[in-house]
Amino acid sequence: MVENSIFVLGDSISIHYGPYLKKLIAKNFTYSRKGGRKALSDKYLNDYSVNGGDSKSVVEYLRKNRQDYRKSGYLLLNCGLHDIKTNPETGKKQVQHAAFKRNIEQCVNLLDKLELTIIWARITPVKDKWHNRITKNFSRYNRDVDAYNKIADGIMKKHGIHTLDLYSLTAKMKGNPYCDHIHFKKGPRILQAKFIAKYLNNL
Repeated sequence: MVENSIFVLGDSISIHYGPYLKKLIAKNFTYSRKGGRKALSDKYLNDYSVNGGDSKSVVEYLRKNRQDYRKSGYLLLNCGLHDIKTNPETGKKQVQHAAFKRNIEQCVNLLDKLELTIIWARITPVKDKWHNRITKNFSRYNRDVDAYNKIADGIMKKHGIHTLDLYSLTAKMKGNPYCDHIHFKKGPRILQAKFIAKYLNNL
């Protein structure tokens, strides 16, 4: 009988590695996530009943949907790629630095009230020219990934929360790991899942 359970709340990157992670930890964990079975299909990548969205959306979900995750032993959390979406004309971020910091603090404070263990996954890299050549209605920049990761790193360190460095793992991958502007090919998804599973299976 599997006694441990993990709930995943994250963006489309987590949707992509999710099915592989589920299989890799099946002996030790019951796996669930926001969106349930819909997360098994790529057509729901941008469906915000499945995708965690930006940090503001994550806070709202945690507040309004406690029944989804409160009985889980572990919660794998990530956000940031939506926060750093930048208006090409104004340079304004979808969620500014200060608001991102405030939102992540709120996430931690909400979850600290429950008997579960938070695991934070760092934001994955962006290749500026590649991304912004493909996507025209908004831009992303890796300098913002670094800045927002640094903000979250500080919060996680302060609260003693374990951080999974998906950024460094992915940045070191050989060749072009991307299948589009921001998402990854099957091979990199499996490597991300294995990286997370190794940590979880050794808890």
